[in-house]
Amino acid sequence: MYGGGRSYYVRGRLVCGIQGAQGARVSLWERRGGATPIVYEEAIADAAGSFYVKAEIRSGAGWNTMGSFGYLTLTINHSCEGQRQMSVELPTSYFNQGIVAMKTFDLGTINLEGRFSGEETNGFIGGGRRFGSGFGMGGVPII
Repeated sequence: MYGGGRSYYVRGRLVCGIQGAQGARVSLWERRGGATPIVYEEAIADAAGSFYVKAEIRSGAGWNTMGSFGYLTLTINHSCEGQRQMSVELPTSYFNQGIVAMKTFDLGTINLEGRFSGEETNGFIGGGRRFGSGFGMGGVPII
C-alpha cells in the first residue's frame, strides 16, 4: 500500500437557521458489518459551524483490511430544534493514498433546522417529534 496507508478528509459547515451550529459534534467512523465500529476522529463545530475531520488509516488497521469492505460514515450530533443525530455515508472516491490530503470531501453547508430522513432524536429534549431509532429507545418510523 502506497505511503503506508490511506486517508480521508471531510470538511463542512453546519448552521441552525442563520447562526453557526457551534458545539455540534461531528464523528468520522467506519462501519464494519457486525464488528465494533472504528471511530477515527471527532470534532466540535466552531462558532461559524465549521468542522474538519480526518481518518488516517495505517496499513493493517481500518478500512478495507483483510478483505473487509467497511463504509466511512459522518455522524452529526446537534441541538438545533432539539437533540438530534444524523449520519451521512461518504463516497469512497475521496480516499487518498498515504496520509497527505490530495482530495477532501466537502459536505457543504447544512441547515440543521431541516428534518432529514433517517435522522434520530431522543424524543424528549427540545420538543422535537420522535422518529428514527430514538437513540436506542425504540423509534417510530416516518411513513
